Amino acid sequence: METSRYLKILLGRRWIVLLTTIVAGAVVAFFALRTVPVYTATAKLRVVPFGVNTPDYGAYLYFDRLVATYAELVQSNTVTDEAKKRLGIEWLPPYTIETIPQTELMRLDVTSEYPEMSANVANTLAQILIEQNEAIATRSDNDNNLQARITELSDEINTLTEERTILENQIPQDVVRIAEINQQLDTLRQTYNLLLLSSVQREVSQSSQANALTLVERATTPQLPSSSNSRTMIILGTVVGLLGGVGLAFIAEAINPRLYTTQQIEATTRATIIGRIPPIRRKFRKDVFGGDARAAEAFRRLRTNLINLANLNGSTADSAPHQGKLILLASAIPGDGKSTIAANLARSLARNQQSVVLVDADMRRPTQHTIFGISNDGDSLSNVLLEKSSIDEATEGVGMQNLKLVPAGVSTFNSTELLASQKMAALTNHLLEHFDVVIFDGPAILAAPDSVALAALVDGVIMAVDPKRTSQKIVDMAREELDQVGANVLGVVLNRVPADKATMWPSYSIMKQPS
Repeated sequence: METSRYLKILLGRRWIVLLTTIVAGAVVAFFALRTVPVYTATAKLRVVPFGVNTPDYGAYLYFDRLVATYAELVQSNTVTDEAKKRLGIEWLPPYTIETIPQTELMRLDVTSEYPEMSANVANTLAQILIEQNEAIATRSDNDNNLQARITELSDEINTLTEERTILENQIPQDVVRIAEINQQLDTLRQTYNLLLLSSVQREVSQSSQANALTLVERATTPQLPSSSNSRTMIILGTVVGLLGGVGLAFIAEAINPRLYTTQQIEATTRATIIGRIPPIRRKFRKDVFGGDARAAEAFRRLRTNLINLANLNGSTADSAPHQGKLILLASAIPGDGKSTIAANLARSLARNQQSVVLVDADMRRPTQHTIFGISNDGDSLSNVLLEKSSIDEATEGVGMQNLKLVPAGVSTFNSTELLASQKMAALTNHLLEHFDVVIFDGPAILAAPDSVALAALVDGVIMAVDPKRTSQKIVDMAREELDQVGANVLGVVLNRVPADKATMWPSYSIMKQPS
């Protein structure tokens, strides 16, 4: 049940969903198509730490630090300047270096608008990084040379010391040679100590020696962009727009709910649905009996229901003899189709051999003269109420047996007062003496108070509601206006309801058979 209600809300607010989806998709498409695609080339390097034979926790930590060192090194000015120099460019595209989990490999990714450049930069940076690693190994060889020099000095010191010992044991001693040896020993020991200190300092400062770094996979020119996939972005944007449209539809429904079910309409209007009019083709709106079979059948049903209601409210010994003969067609707001319904209901009653007069009481926006093709400038309702014409003069034929029309006439500033006047009451009494049914086409209830004034004079009000465009709040406000004057709402006619919605909008004739 809830799912069905949600679907009805989305169908009722489909324009919000559709427009939001289209706008979101168009905006994303605009920026996606303007975005320049970028390409990513990847070079892979293998790292084997020096002196690590058996993997353990410390080796893993050292490997992570080593990779972090390479990541910093590849961003250093030494590497970037050399890369720009070799490639002959002034700037490098963005690049990153990271480990491939559970391997000894690193990946060097370079992203550029130009696929060839991304591959060239990746390979150049990888080569420079390997060369820098080899330079570290070269410095390690220099350390080995330092150790060899220290060993050589130690041997020289030992040799001179032995020679001095031999000379000191001779008689007579070679004092001059002993002095020379002592001087040489002092010099050698000073040099030895300096080299030994330098060796210790280098050993402490160097964190690694000759780590093996090799290029296992050169970067190739990418054929497809790595980002800015226009199609994917447009699809995602459209989906987001669709979801946003659905959300906006439910928000709009929460703010201003519409009428989707029979229960909602009858609860809001506090009246029974007595008719359901399908969409009428434009050329048949003035007279549905001229060719629109579905609409004609709908008005026959409405006529039958109205006659049943008139019988239910018909004359008895204790009631007025005209009770149920004065009918007002009204709607909450303009555009719900009440004038078309009034005209075709009048035609339907006239075809049933009942004398009918249709009074266009909408002096603000008169319509009936256009529907029936007569003049609105001569004798009319407004002239009768202003005592410029008689009601007989204002009542005109429309080329159909049993049907007459009183046009509204020229708009007046005090139409509400005229419709609520004693002259209007006298006019209705006169019409009742000459016609079986009097139908008033009044203005929209919330647009002007004229219909409320008329509602106090008639026997019953039929509310025309277009459930696709009129909200629950609007209909409820209109019903409250009618309640204030004690209007008798006979029922509701749903307008522009598709014929296949009969089970959704049951009519009075289905629910209550004539006695």
